[in-house]
Amino acid sequence: MASINFANTYETAGLDVDKIQKLKDAINAYTKKLTTLAEKLDPAKNAEWAKMITNAIKGTTAEASAKSYIASICESVKKNIGMMSSFAKALDELEKRYKEHDSSCTGIEFGDYPVAKKPIMYLYPEKEMEISVKFTKNEDVLLSTYPKYNNGWKVTANPNGDLYDKEGNYYYSLFWDGKDNTPNDMTEGFVVKGEDTATFLREKLLYMGFSKKETNEFVIYWLGQMEHNKYNYIRFRQTEEINEYMPVEFSTEPDTLLRVIMDYKPLEEKVEVKEQKLYSTERKGFVVTEWGGRLI
Repeated sequence: MASINFANTYETAGLDVDKIQKLKDAINAYTKKLTTLAEKLDPAKNAEWAKMITNAIKGTTAEASAKSYIASICESVKKNIGMMSSFAKALDELEKRYKEHDSSCTGIEFGDYPVAKKPIMYLYPEKEMEISVKFTKNEDVLLSTYPKYNNGWKVTANPNGDLYDKEGNYYYSLFWDGKDNTPNDMTEGFVVKGEDTATFLREKLLYMGFSKKETNEFVIYWLGQMEHNKYNYIRFRQTEEINEYMPVEFSTEPDTLLRVIMDYKPLEEKVEVKEQKLYSTERKGFVVTEWGGRLI
C-alpha cells in the first residue's frame, strides 16, 4: 500500500500547510486502522476469528446469511482500503508533480527549489521587425516556455506588442519560468496588508514604468495568491539584479529595458523592514518590459 511521505513539505499560496499535513497524517492513520481491521476480519488470516465465526453460526438457520453478512463487512473494509490507497497514490503523484514543477500546478512553490513564476516579456518596437531573444546564461534553469524556447525565441514584433512566429501563430508576450535560487535580501522591502495588495501593486508597478495593461495583468495573476494573507513581505528585484540572474540579449537592442521580479512571503504578523527605494524607468524608443514573481 502506498505510504504518504511529505517530508519535503511545500508552501502554497492560499493553502494552510499545517492543515494539509494533518490531512495526510489522518489518511495514513485511517489506512493503518483499516488494514488491521481487515486482517482481523479475514478468516483466512485469523484462525481464532474463523473458529469463533464457525462456533457462532454452526448448525443455525442463520448460517448462510451470517456468512454473507460477514463477507460483506470484509469486502466493505477492503474497498475502503483500496479507496485510501488510490487517494494516497494520487497525493504522491501530486507531490511529485509539485517537486518536478508541472506547469499545470499554478501558484505553487516547491520544497526543493524556489521558482520565478510567470515572467512574461513584452516587446514594443517602433516599427514591425524580426527580433531574436536569448538568455546568455542559466538556460538550464528554464522549466516552461511559451512559445517554445529553442536556443532562444525568434518572432516578428509589432509596435502594439503583437508577436508572431514563423508559422504565423500569435502571442502577446514571451513566457518563461525557471528555478530561481537568487539569495533573498529581506533587509529592505515593504510589508503590506493582504487586503491592500491590489492598491499597493498597482501603485508600485505604474511608478516603475509599466503600462496600465501590463500592471493589470500583473495584479490579476498575483492577487489571488496574496490578498488573503494577513500580511505580505514584498521586495522588487529590478533590471540590474535580474540581469545577474537571467541576462538577456536581443538581435536589436531595446532603447528601454524594464525587468521586475517580485519576491514575496506571507506573514502572520507585521514586521518592520527598511523601505525599498524603487526607481522609475522612462519608456522611449524600442521598449521591452518583463514582470514575474517568486514566493520565498
